[in-house]
Amino acid sequence: MKKIFSIFILLLFIPYSYAQEMLGLINSNYSGIYGIASNPANMSGSKLYLDFNLLSVQTFFDNNYIYWDKDDLMTFLKTRETPVYYTEENEERSYSIFRDNESKNGFQDIKIIGPSAMVAYGEHAFAVTTGLRSMTSFKNLPADMAVFLYEAIDYQNLHNINFLHEKRIATSSLAWAEVGFSYSYNFYRYKWDSWSAGITIKPLIGLDAAYISIDNVDYKVHYDDSASVYNVAFEYGYSLPIDYV
Repeated sequence: MKKIFSIFILLLFIPYSYAQEMLGLINSNYSGIYGIASNPANMSGSKLYLDFNLLSVQTFFDNNYIYWDKDDLMTFLKTRETPVYYTEENEERSYSIFRDNESKNGFQDIKIIGPSAMVAYGEHAFAVTTGLRSMTSFKNLPADMAVFLYEAIDYQNLHNINFLHEKRIATSSLAWAEVGFSYSYNFYRYKWDSWSAGITIKPLIGLDAAYISIDNVDYKVHYDDSASVYNVAFEYGYSLPIDYV
């Protein structure tokens, strides 16, 4: 479990996130099933005429909140030894945080490609794909709240300070399953020129979703066992299949 968490932390160092994942794989001449995510017509140009997938996992997490030091990252890559950081109360953590005054933002995407198959026959190509997706994000998390989440409520440097935040704080998460049916047709091929068209029909099956939106909050942490929330306005929503009621 510790190694899995370490790999997850390693993903935080990806500096930018793009809407299309696995760019090196899906643009390959041997992309097969994976090329469908970019364009179903890619099946006609793939060097693979038959492709199967049992299980593939891809994920990334981009944020300006938690990190590893550069030296600790290099040590982990060489020895797989997870770094250890400490809070002000000397509690162990597997990561550190940026302690600037900027609001914190983050985004995570997890993509699981399940049993899938693709076959190309002459000018035609067909595929059936399955998968699970999950996306989570947080936006405008105030620096003081970020520190409390890391240090816990007993962080004395922020005690007895009135914090007022009027900029919307938001976090949301969504998970769904998907089943895709793809078809492509290579309608023109001559020397170096090749033209193909493709289509994917992909029903989405929602699994669960949740969000919190805080319009404003006024609070103070007095001691390690008490805090006051003077005013707060927020919305909360949660959804999941409940067909057994």
